[in-house]
Amino acid sequence: MADNQTMAKIQKKVISTIAELSGKDKEELTPDTSLMHDLNLDSLALFEIVIELESYYHLRISDEEIEALRTIKEIVDFIDEQLRHKKLPGSKEA
Repeated sequence: MADNQTMAKIQKKVISTIAELSGKDKEELTPDTSLMHDLNLDSLALFEIVIELESYYHLRISDEEIEALRTIKEIVDFIDEQLRHKKLPGSKEA
């Protein structure tokens, strides 16, 4: 698990991206916010969010992984895990 500061930065970026692309107020968004149920985002909106986050963090997120990400916390945890894997010793992407 990443340190709290790193997780806070990831969460801030995820929330700002979702707010910007969904038209929702940042203050409405919490780690437990459900993208589909609470925000009523459709799959197209979800893909737009993912594309923005992939670009920002230089990640690839598969369709299957996208479907499994239901809350803001799940997105933050997923990005944190992917970034930690990229930084492992011997990684070509580090």
